[in-house]
Amino acid sequence: MLYLGKGPAAHDPFKRTLHAENYLVEEGLPIIPDIIDWASAVKEWEMFGNDTMGCCTVASGGHLIEAWTAYSREEVNLTDTDILAAYKAVSGYDGTEATDNGAVMLDVLKHWRTVGIGGRKIGAFMRVNHKDMKEIMTSLYLFGGLYIGVGLPKSAESQFADGKPWEVVPWWKSGRKFNSWGGHCISLHKGWVKDGRVWAATWARLQEIAEGFFLRYTDEAFAIVSPDWIRDTGLAPSGLNMEQLITDLNRVTK
Repeated sequence: MLYLGKGPAAHDPFKRTLHAENYLVEEGLPIIPDIIDWASAVKEWEMFGNDTMGCCTVASGGHLIEAWTAYSREEVNLTDTDILAAYKAVSGYDGTEATDNGAVMLDVLKHWRTVGIGGRKIGAFMRVNHKDMKEIMTSLYLFGGLYIGVGLPKSAESQFADGKPWEVVPWWKSGRKFNSWGGHCISLHKGWVKDGRVWAATWARLQEIAEGFFLRYTDEAFAIVSPDWIRDTGLAPSGLNMEQLITDLNRVTK
């Protein structure tokens, strides 16, 4: 069985969330390739319990950690226990169906930064404009993945079951309504810049997503600055000077 579990898109009432557009200036950035691939080095995408509970917001964090470390050092695989502990801490889940109500992505990010998931913390996070594919692709490449929230239509359920890409179904077909299946959290790891197509890790596999579908059904996106994306050289695999960026962003968040 597939579980969803993303709460409504939330915004910090004190407007403290950073925005990627303020940092993605053209000058000094590495060249973005036409094909972005931060997925192929991952040995296996884990389910992380998302077939028994609505922990997608934390499971996606586990997928990002897998991918970051696969490219920056030796791949780190969290356990279902790691994901469950973080999900319980953020959502109040106590193992019963009545408390399995998913979580808000912003809450997970705050927990990830201050407490960690499986003992691994992030440095900072930034909101990315989910309606701007150039900003999405640039952030995907530079930060080694993106943390994405979608309001899945019912049509996506059968497409996933049939192993098909997520695409917007024709207007005369049912199942097109935003969030008619439910809110879900996924992590982006691959992208084709020229046609806007992306691939996300969810439910233990990579799911292909057409640009039109992404733009229509995505309601929040975050780039994450993580020490797991930094090599011993101080640079990320994308060439970004992550150590300096973490220092700058931590200064801003304080």
